[in-house]
Amino acid sequence: MPPEASNLSLEKAELPTPSADDKLPMALFGASGYGTFHLNALFSLEKKGLIELAAVADPAISRLEEVRANLEEHHVPWYEEPGRLFQQERKIKAVSIAAPIPWHEGLCRAALEQDLYVFLEKPPVPLIQQWDSLLRLDASRRIAVAFQNIASLPIQTLKHWCVEGRLGKIETIRITAAWPRKTKYYERNSWAGKLHLGDVPVFDGPATNALAHVLHDAMFLASPQPSGFAVPLEVKAELYRARPIESYDTCCLRALLEGGIELTAALTHACEETSPYKIVVTGSRGKAWISADGTRLENNQGWPDIEEPSAQYRSRCYENFILYALGRRPRPDTFFADTRGYVLLTNGMILSSGAIHTIPTAYKSVVDAGQEASYAIAGVLPLLQTTLEQGLLFSEQGVPWAVGCQMQSVRQLSSLSLKSCLPALL
Repeated sequence: MPPEASNLSLEKAELPTPSADDKLPMALFGASGYGTFHLNALFSLEKKGLIELAAVADPAISRLEEVRANLEEHHVPWYEEPGRLFQQERKIKAVSIAAPIPWHEGLCRAALEQDLYVFLEKPPVPLIQQWDSLLRLDASRRIAVAFQNIASLPIQTLKHWCVEGRLGKIETIRITAAWPRKTKYYERNSWAGKLHLGDVPVFDGPATNALAHVLHDAMFLASPQPSGFAVPLEVKAELYRARPIESYDTCCLRALLEGGIELTAALTHACEETSPYKIVVTGSRGKAWISADGTRLENNQGWPDIEEPSAQYRSRCYENFILYALGRRPRPDTFFADTRGYVLLTNGMILSSGAIHTIPTAYKSVVDAGQEASYAIAGVLPLLQTTLEQGLLFSEQGVPWAVGCQMQSVRQLSSLSLKSCLPALL
């Protein structure tokens, strides 16, 4: 029988109301774009008595009239420069970093220099050398990464099944997702679809931004330790662009993880229709899968399905970090150190692919026009389905545009450059 939810190592969504002294003074870096989710979440957490929203910083805040009005209504000071916030707001004990990927490393460094706890939006940093450098600064384990799926009841239950051996020896993990992205998505800021912003690495794309959490989920599920995360040993990957961008919008990969587990994934933004992400874990005794974009756990053993709305586990992930920073919980859902497997996996992707391959015009189409335009690879959804069912990469499925690659070891990977993948002409 599957474990009861009460037996899982999840904090309850309904938390005890702390005393005034237990409130965590927090600041937010990044209040536009996805930062609006963080701002609203922090206001909700303040109402629960868990935090005090002490300040907000965003370089564009002078243009964000509604955000400023909201902050001023709640008597929350705002700044354009994080450095200015640090100088003026000495009482803060933690920061939430919802800033763009290129600024993650610098803001984390600045926060750690102030001995603050950090809730860092995923993905952590693009390159393994950045990761290693930040880890050395995070000796006191103050950084948590907002891979919110780890806090979900479906993922936690599946992890329990894997650790307890209910599915037998885990053999494969397979992942697919098709999340369309329109031109307005790529024009919303200066770094979308980029490998670099100036000299700062970005590595934007489905596996390294919007769908990063599904690969991190795989690292969690593959480890036999209850709070552990696996790391890859070897990676074979193919990176493609259908849209005329620097970076990739489509990828597939196969990786050998610790313990002999094979991970296969195929992800794309170059599609007309949405196909919610699915994570299928197959063991020697049975199979279970996460579906409906992470909100449902199903299985072939006759156990009841497990469901939870995404809003609940997003909130729980935030709350678990706050409780950790307050000393009321032994750990957040994901320490910064727990993301090594994810960063090695994504770095191994570009190392193996060697380049980002452009899909020929004959095999793609443009749907709609202007900011509503989507690029769609012909037959991409059946390709993803074959990856899910058979574990085959695109080049192994016989499609004429696919480019095969070699398996690359990431055991000793300590540095990587993206510049060799910059297109000479788009």
